[in-house]
Parts: sequence; C-alpha cells; structure tokens
Amino acid sequence: MTRSVLVPSSLSREAEDKREATRKLGYVARAAVVFRVDRLVVYPDSGGDDGRFGDGFVSTVL
Repeated sequence: MTRSVLVPSSLSREAEDKREATRKLGYVARAAVVFRVDRLVVYPDSGGDDGRFGDGFVSTVL
C-alpha cells in the first residue's frame, strides 16, 4: 500500500523568512518519515507561494 500526503503550495506563506519557512516544512518532512509516507505531493492552491520565496519553494525544500 502506498501512502501519499497532499501538501498545499501555500504552506510556507505565513512564514516571515526562508529560515522559518524551511523549519516549518522540516516538521512536515519529519512527520512524513515517522508515519512512513511514501510520497509527498505539493498541489497548487488559491494562496500559492505568492512568489515570495520563489516558485516551487515548498517542492524544493521537501
């Protein structure tokens, strides 16, 4: 059985800087490992990355 988790591209939108955004995404990545998730899928949502940290920031960090 494959376990997939969907992650919105706006997940890091509330972070003040890249360091905080990366830390938040690190928590998601660690939880995925603990629960043995096979695949993380970043989907675009209405908020999006805003281009704040660059396109695909969430995908790149994860």
